[in-house]
Amino acid sequence: MRNEYVVAVVLVSDPEQRWRIALTAIVEALGHEVVHDLDHGPVDVIVVEPMSRESVALAREARGMGARVVCVTGGRRVIGGWLLEPLAYLEKPVKVGPFVRTIERALEPAAPAAAA
Repeated sequence: MRNEYVVAVVLVSDPEQRWRIALTAIVEALGHEVVHDLDHGPVDVIVVEPMSRESVALAREARGMGARVVCVTGGRRVIGGWLLEPLAYLEKPVKVGPFVRTIERALEPAAPAAAA
């Protein structure tokens, strides 16, 4: 477990209230701020259900502002989800440990591009 956490803004977008509540609780327990729309400005990470058109639209917009995408789905992997270039694709029911590690990885600084 890390001793220091980057306080980040994480958008959780899932059409099912129970999953929004559960994922929000985990992210908040890590010390991060959770929002459910982009009205508050840019976010660092978006957790998205790729089976939801609304969630995918939010993810595309957030990704355009530099957010990293994490897909969490109860359905089959959908082609549209991969177009979001997610950092990870987790299946519901999500296990807490892998979800936490994924959020932590999403918040790590991006590796510098390799020199040509």
